Amino acid sequence: LVMENGAGFDSTEDLWEWLFARSDGLLNWKDKEREAVRFKPAYLNDSQILFANSKNKVFLLSGEQGKRLVESIAWQIHQRASEWRALPNLPMDARQIGTDLVAAVQKDGEAADNLRKTGALTMRRAGFAIKLRDFEAYERDLPPEIWQAHRHAFFRAFIQHVLVLPHFFDLSTYLPRVIRLATACEDFEHLRRILNALYDLYVAVDKHCAATIKSCPSASSPASSDILNRWRTQLFDSVRENIIAAFPTRLSRDGKAGWQEHMAEYCPPDFEALLNWPIFNSLSGFKEAHQRLFSFDLAHMPFRLIGLPKEMIAQRGLVAKKYVTTMDAPGEVLPAPLIEGINILARWARLKGLPRGLLFSTRPFNLTELTVLVKDPYSRSGQNEMQAVVLAIRGFSLNDAMPHWDKSHVLQIPNEEPRSRYSIAVTSWKT
Repeated sequence: LVMENGAGFDSTEDLWEWLFARSDGLLNWKDKEREAVRFKPAYLNDSQILFANSKNKVFLLSGEQGKRLVESIAWQIHQRASEWRALPNLPMDARQIGTDLVAAVQKDGEAADNLRKTGALTMRRAGFAIKLRDFEAYERDLPPEIWQAHRHAFFRAFIQHVLVLPHFFDLSTYLPRVIRLATACEDFEHLRRILNALYDLYVAVDKHCAATIKSCPSASSPASSDILNRWRTQLFDSVRENIIAAFPTRLSRDGKAGWQEHMAEYCPPDFEALLNWPIFNSLSGFKEAHQRLFSFDLAHMPFRLIGLPKEMIAQRGLVAKKYVTTMDAPGEVLPAPLIEGINILARWARLKGLPRGLLFSTRPFNLTELTVLVKDPYSRSGQNEMQAVVLAIRGFSLNDAMPHWDKSHVLQIPNEEPRSRYSIAVTSWKT
């Protein structure tokens, strides 16, 4: 919450009292000690929502020093999170990958510059997320053999510093993406190492940890063994699904040899009946399952890429059009404008019928890609078709302020004055 200090606040209590007075009774101190703030709406009779003061900070900023502090924070945010940074660069030496990911830190979290001050090795979540995103960009744009050494160094660092306790639970959300990266690049030896380390992690949790459900009362909480078994099932089921989602459509000779050596006989111990893994042990089983996920736009590669020109998109990882599944007679459950727009889009992408990956796309075409597909995006007929397609896949109608040819075949680009008021739709206002 950023605001001008018009009320002349001198303390945290002053600010809270100011907020309490304007909260219609929803906010107040929990007790006389003022150790926490309570949020109490009418619809939460049996629940308590408390804001502990140890997590609430108030900064009173003024003058040049205050501006410098804000600018410093903004610079750090842009360094870590901005989408407008320079393109990712591969380090010259693959050995630098592990050093980039892992940092020696002191007990207070500051970087250590000598052994005496070193408290622990840590893998910073923000830095790891950025590096993983860079690697996913390399996977899309580069042949796997060109950057193999860097990728393998990344996997080794991931196994050594993430798939261990207690760090795993801080970075577990990135596990599916790492599994897909290893599978798509045919790194089956390192994929097997990741799976082995993951099972060792489960054994360590089962042996040394007690699992509870935080929001569940202790009297009705399931047994720790039941919770761990369900977590194990979910964990390896997710692993299998992500291997299928990223499975290469055409394995290289080295890829086939690597699969036969490291993955063909793999099954997590005691998991055979639980996960149905052997069904997919054959290469054909994994390929068929991958084709099905791709047709539903649930695979590693977005389904829409199958419709873009080959000059724009590397074909590695794309399923052949003959394996695309379609939906028959959807008119009973889907509105007519949706069917009309998808029919046009399927024709542009040179796909037969109504592909499921276009009807229920998880990563639909954007406007730039659509202008590549349409034959003449600036003619009246082309714009009518574009409006129907955008309505079908994006849910809104394009207005008339689109570039178009006039009678003299001169491209007219409308330049409207910006409006002072805009209408927006909040779709979740009743949630």
